[in-house]
Amino acid sequence: MADDASSVFDAICRREGFAREGSWANVPVAGGRRQRVGADVLDADGERVLRVHTVVGKAAVLNQPRLLAALRMNARFRYGAFAIHGEDLALIDTFPLHGAEPESMLASIRYLASKADDLERVLFGTDEQ
Repeated sequence: MADDASSVFDAICRREGFAREGSWANVPVAGGRRQRVGADVLDADGERVLRVHTVVGKAAVLNQPRLLAALRMNARFRYGAFAIHGEDLALIDTFPLHGAEPESMLASIRYLASKADDLERVLFGTDEQ
């Protein structure tokens, strides 16, 4: 267990060889592709947590059927959930700052990256990376 999840995120990126751009990591996904996954610290219900997130597409272009489809998918995700993050539809997951398990974080990061890469095509008809 780690005392600081943001340090765990940094350590995971180094150990896995994820190229970094500030608070973003480029996570390899199928087909030799990469998906950007970001991390930031926030207060949630009086507790500090690390949020990992990856963009699926611009939220403004989603119509009601696509939004409903995205919400229905949330129930089937192994890790994380859809959220509106700034102007984007994103997949997010959160971890407590104290006691974060590196292997659980890594599993979530890889899952979110892979799902977001797939869902860009399904929900938006695009393929960013």
